[in-house]
Amino acid sequence: MKAMLLWTIHDFPAYGLVSCWSTHGLLACPICGSDIKTFHLKHGYKPCWFDCHRRFLSATHPFRKSVKCFCKKTKVYDPPPKRLTGDQIYEQLNSLTLDTKGKNKYVGYGKQHNWTDISCLWQLPYFRKLVLRHNIDIMHNEKNVSEAVLSLCLDIPDKTKDNVKARLDIAEICDRPKLHLTQKPNGTWQKSRAPYCVDKDDKLAILKWFKQLKFPDRFAANLSKSVNLDQQKFIGLKSHDFTLSLSASCQFHYGVSSMIRNGRILQNYVFSIDNYVLKKLTQLKCANLRGRNQFCHASLRKCFHQGSLIQWNI
Repeated sequence: MKAMLLWTIHDFPAYGLVSCWSTHGLLACPICGSDIKTFHLKHGYKPCWFDCHRRFLSATHPFRKSVKCFCKKTKVYDPPPKRLTGDQIYEQLNSLTLDTKGKNKYVGYGKQHNWTDISCLWQLPYFRKLVLRHNIDIMHNEKNVSEAVLSLCLDIPDKTKDNVKARLDIAEICDRPKLHLTQKPNGTWQKSRAPYCVDKDDKLAILKWFKQLKFPDRFAANLSKSVNLDQQKFIGLKSHDFTLSLSASCQFHYGVSSMIRNGRILQNYVFSIDNYVLKKLTQLKCANLRGRNQFCHASLRKCFHQGSLIQWNI
């Protein structure tokens, strides 16, 4: 019996361990490599990929010329990053030179590449010919994005990414004066309610609706046990529960006045996630999903600011 490695499946941090490409820092994306315009947030002190997704849209898409919805006074005409073939990556690995003076193993780490080592998988004679060598488990993406969206829209303390540092970065990067902070006489900052956050009454109504929500047996966990009305937040939700909660809340948001605009954007995201787990995918179906997914990512970044999207693995 003979075995062959077709691809690997893991979450994004394990991606870095298996491929030996560090998934931290400005060059965290193994596909884009150094051809990406990431930057560090001035107040958040974290690498940010805000406004990097407009490159993947069609050349005539109106989002590319928008100067208010994304980074202020910025239009994007660059094509998407060129994806390297297996042979090109293999040549890049062979051209790495050891760094005997610095702290990193190879010269140019963090500026030209993010290689930490050469994976033993490249010793396989067919590995460079594989079209798709590594896969990201979609379950982890569902959990991360769904948790961030619910915490942001419901404005859950200790969970929301819409904090003071994010609002200060908005003033530096975006043209959204309604989200700017105002300083009180005592020196503290006052944060206005963002348009994508629900009101207190609507938040309580959503949580009560989740408290009474029931699903068929073995379809989902009992969400009523995960809703804490006193603290007004979710407790102990699993990965599938977060995705299901986001999908259900999108249906409920149509009845909440403050979430009508964002509810449609979130429904498009849930639809794209659901279609990626279909049992049968055709080449035409994948092409349509790719275009829909690129528009969905750009719409999320148009709706929410960069501070809430820093740690979203989408």
